[in-house]
Amino acid sequence: MIGVPSTDFNQESTDAHAIREFCDTMFGITFPIAALNHVRGAQAHPFFAWAAREAGPVRWNFHKCLVSRDGRHVQGFSTQTEPDAPEMIRAVEAALAATRAS
Repeated sequence: MIGVPSTDFNQESTDAHAIREFCDTMFGITFPIAALNHVRGAQAHPFFAWAAREAGPVRWNFHKCLVSRDGRHVQGFSTQTEPDAPEMIRAVEAALAATRAS
């Protein structure tokens, strides 16, 4: 898991340290956070441009992209989908099972 902050939603700080501190304080995250990136529109980072073509665009903060181990498939989950939601768990388990089967 990697967090990718973006100012595309007009609410993020532009200071990487402040973003990390906010996420640590508010959510107790333990995963790495990338540098600020554009996640939608013409300036979207190439990963997010690809993910949008494959699984639909990022519409708001806390969007989730599940990418298969081989990097060929991506599934998008909206902001409203919690990380421990049943559909998210099923998708992760299916991706792991597909990896073991190959």
